[in-house]
Amino acid sequence: AGDPRAVWIVDPLDGTRGFARGGEHFGPLVALELDGRVVAGAMGLPLRNLLYSAARGLGCTRNAAPIRLRTATTWSDATLSVGEWSRLLRTRYATAAIDLARTCASVRAYGDPASVAMVLDGVADLWIEAGVQPWDLAPAQVLITEAGGVYTDLCGLESVRSSDALAGAPELHAYALQRLTLGQ
Repeated sequence: AGDPRAVWIVDPLDGTRGFARGGEHFGPLVALELDGRVVAGAMGLPLRNLLYSAARGLGCTRNAAPIRLRTATTWSDATLSVGEWSRLLRTRYATAAIDLARTCASVRAYGDPASVAMVLDGVADLWIEAGVQPWDLAPAQVLITEAGGVYTDLCGLESVRSSDALAGAPELHAYALQRLTLGQ
């Protein structure tokens, strides 16, 4: 009855707080993990009529159209997307995260699936998240990487099992990861 190496990771309604308050940045998250590696994922934002999907080696799409991440040339030109500031500020990365926010061009903090969607849509260049669960992170890992980005946790590991994430354009990811790990 199925492959024991395959695990479905599902969040039927990510962004429940926003949903309960009448926001529009909520939706289902689904990922397939095979032998400990996320191989497919999808994220829906139903009120915005958006569906993002990706599979390893097949690219990332928004409403069935292929997408690639936008790349800012320097951190001072970048827009940072933050999942939940309050959670991030309770981590050992707080000081470095504040410094990243001070030195980039702009910061957006919508949380929920919108924080990932902003990177996929080119509205933001890098996403940082802390204090969440694997079902909040798993689809983002394959969506971001298949769109041409890099996804790690805040220590630089390619894991969705930690409670944090850093994802976006390769050059900006490397810069932010260095700042986060040096700032501890």
